Amino acid sequence: MGNGSSSGSGPDVQGFTTILSIDGGGVRGIVPSVVLTALEAKLQKLDVDNKDAKIADYFDFVAGTSTGGLMTAMLTTPNAEKRPTFAAKDVVQFYLHKSQLAKRDKSTDAGIADVCIGTSAAPYYFPPHNFKTTVDFNLADGGLAANNPSLLAVCEVMKEQKMDGRELLILSLGTGAADQSDRYVVGDPSKWGLLRWLWYSENNGSPLIDILTTAPDEMISTYISTIFKYCGWEDNYYRLQAEMKLSEAKMDDASQENLNNLVKIGEDLAAKHDAELEALAQKLIKNRDARLARNISG
Repeated sequence: MGNGSSSGSGPDVQGFTTILSIDGGGVRGIVPSVVLTALEAKLQKLDVDNKDAKIADYFDFVAGTSTGGLMTAMLTTPNAEKRPTFAAKDVVQFYLHKSQLAKRDKSTDAGIADVCIGTSAAPYYFPPHNFKTTVDFNLADGGLAANNPSLLAVCEVMKEQKMDGRELLILSLGTGAADQSDRYVVGDPSKWGLLRWLWYSENNGSPLIDILTTAPDEMISTYISTIFKYCGWEDNYYRLQAEMKLSEAKMDDASQENLNNLVKIGEDLAAKHDAELEALAQKLIKNRDARLARNISG
């Protein structure tokens, strides 16, 4: 969510460089896709000059890991008219209708297909993905390194654009954080050898994997918050994350009951942060209008 107090002066004449970041999380990608549907609806309602508003119209840089990478591809891949092929609501339907299939459809666009398969090749669930261009690629799920890709997105933008005096505006969407309280109890320390770190028999969990895959998400959020506060951009960082039960946090539970529940979690998250999404939509529209005006005058 938005952090801290206003920076006061707002963006300079250069405007914002806008970033959308979407975490990994398997079928839980439904949650951020529902939030983006709510944001896109606000943009279509508020932007009188762009009634066919799509998420990609307002973000300069979109980053996604694993399931977030699939969403990134859907939101940004252009159609024959050079418009985004999918609206945010189409992404929700994709998860609801495709999550229960045992196979992937082949794509005529090999580049996009390989990237999507590679970024979602989660260990245990899928094998690594190999393909060749001018070099060999051997890819595994991006969540192994950066399940929350927002910091990588910031580094990439700053490297490529060198900022040019523009402030960053980030929407970072999580796929849900499970309540970990009382999941693991230390008990007898002498039992904690390698096997127990890998397999906790009381709940069939893996302490080592759970810690390595969940802790970095919150650390990245802490890093970004600190950077933005130091730069005076406190109101430019929006981090939306849903709290959920352990039973709701499985990446591969594609039962109809769970899919419907994830939609409800996403709707509740969007409703809880409605005012922030409204403020963000206004900033995005103002930034786009100013950029279009500069392009015309230039």
